[in-house]
Amino acid sequence: MDSGTEFLLEGVVDPAEYVKESNAFLEKMKHKNAFDLVKSIKEFTSYFLEGNYTPDEQSKLVHEFVKSFMDRIIMHPLWISEGKEAIDQGSEALERYLMHKLYGITFHHPSNSDMTADERFFYQLRRLQFIQPTHLDIPDRPLNSTAFELAAQEFCFLDHERCKSPREKLACMLNAIKIITNLLRHYGDEESTGADDLFPYLIFTILKASPKQFHSNIRFIYRFRHKSRLIDEPAYYLMQVETAVAFIENISCKELSISEGDFQCGVSESEEKIRNGKDVVPDLLAQGIRRFIDRDEAMMTGTITPTDSILETSSVFNNTSRLSVSSLHNQLVTSTPAVQPHSSLPNGSLHLHHQHPSSSSHNSTSQDTASTKIGTTNDITDSDFIVEKFLTSQLEDLTVAELRHLLHSYQSLAHNYLELRHRTKQS
Repeated sequence: MDSGTEFLLEGVVDPAEYVKESNAFLEKMKHKNAFDLVKSIKEFTSYFLEGNYTPDEQSKLVHEFVKSFMDRIIMHPLWISEGKEAIDQGSEALERYLMHKLYGITFHHPSNSDMTADERFFYQLRRLQFIQPTHLDIPDRPLNSTAFELAAQEFCFLDHERCKSPREKLACMLNAIKIITNLLRHYGDEESTGADDLFPYLIFTILKASPKQFHSNIRFIYRFRHKSRLIDEPAYYLMQVETAVAFIENISCKELSISEGDFQCGVSESEEKIRNGKDVVPDLLAQGIRRFIDRDEAMMTGTITPTDSILETSSVFNNTSRLSVSSLHNQLVTSTPAVQPHSSLPNGSLHLHHQHPSSSSHNSTSQDTASTKIGTTNDITDSDFIVEKFLTSQLEDLTVAELRHLLHSYQSLAHNYLELRHRTKQS
């Protein structure tokens, strides 16, 4: 970026920083004394994925688990000497880890209308691509185009494959607004960044970005970002974003500096392009802007370890013998447990109720076996990663790196199975 425009990024947060922060917390999970904590996290994610909850139930379960887990953390030997900042970072790290793991079934839930709202709003954005800054009474300034592009990229990053936590998504929205306010301050005084001054810039930025899942991203933030962190500036600016969305959904020539004839002509031309497949909404994130390439590379490097790998390679579980044939079979074909939602989740865990079609004595045995298996050396394995990570994924959702991981995991599982089968035959 040109040195003359660096001021536009003042106060902008790189979500990769959240990954660095969370790893300080997750590294502790490698300690042998963290066994019980790792067990409860894996237990919760496994049974959440196997349950069938409404979006409100999902939100409640996540918030209650994080609260009960952090209540345990405060008195845990590994954290008892830590200050409030470290505890808060731990809470953020846990939220991020959980939402990355559960993203496939929490972002788009079959029972809600988010996807329909996304499609309707995206279509409206495509219809309004003819709108220019002058139509919103935005003064022509040399740095407008740069600021609009940078801010729009932040909105586009909402749908990036590595932006899966409510904190990261909220940061993208706040970043976009900070870029706009930095522009306004550059050309005016501190009082020029109020809602009235910000609003037209925000509207045009959303039009320029044309995010495909904007409604879903907003709802995801509200559902899974803890209410204690949706206050003050974040709450205010998120409300501004929602107001801008409502304005765009109901826009007419009366709210713009454009004649009714020109407005209708612009809409008609846009709709004609849509029907003929000739409308072009620029994919700003795919244009290879260096700042976003750096961001993605940072989130992929070994110095910022993906959160999945921390718990799945915890030293608590590393010194293990090979799986037995029976335990391997149990992991692949075990019966699905039912999870009962509770108003509170004591000790950072769920009350688990296993259902088995056979007798009550057999059911008790099944419960004991299942509860023993969770949190043991067999709990965190490649097969577990495959089930949790890829169960709800589509091919187009996966990156090349994830496909390589999937292939490697399958090869390791197949190798173990063949070797164990060979040993079983010998015995």
